[in-house]
Amino acid sequence: MSHRSKHELNIPSGRPTGPVLVVADQESGLLIERLLANAGHDTLHATDVDQAINMLDSSRPACSCVVADRDSRLADGVVSLLDRTRSFGPVSLAEVPFVVLGTQTTKQFLLWQGGIDAYVQRPIHARDLLEAIHGVLTRSDGERTRLRQQMIEELSRVTF
Repeated sequence: MSHRSKHELNIPSGRPTGPVLVVADQESGLLIERLLANAGHDTLHATDVDQAINMLDSSRPACSCVVADRDSRLADGVVSLLDRTRSFGPVSLAEVPFVVLGTQTTKQFLLWQGGIDAYVQRPIHARDLLEAIHGVLTRSDGERTRLRQQMIEELSRVTF
């Protein structure tokens, strides 16, 4: 499947089209940034939660989405970042789509409840990550809410 560049996507009106904020440790963050750059996305890179919040709050144009690596040294920070943007941040931060990368399926339920928009399970394949990002950029707010509710319902039936 060929991927359209960011500029060819049908992004809903009013949705920010700025850079993708990558929240990950240095090594994995650079790999994710390179992948996104090759697909036509501008990126910012934060290596901790406070830096990510500052970048989300001050980026002009506003960040189009966040890609957060749950398996980096920031594991608990991803949950904190999600909570701070969804619960305590201004509306402009509360609506930024989140794509979380990870391996622990047991945490997915909490992440979906917290408001993520996509979860990409390891091993990460470029096509899967780009499809997730393009999906969160092009879904309407109503579609985002329905997908979250669907994933929460599906995961609530899973037993570990």
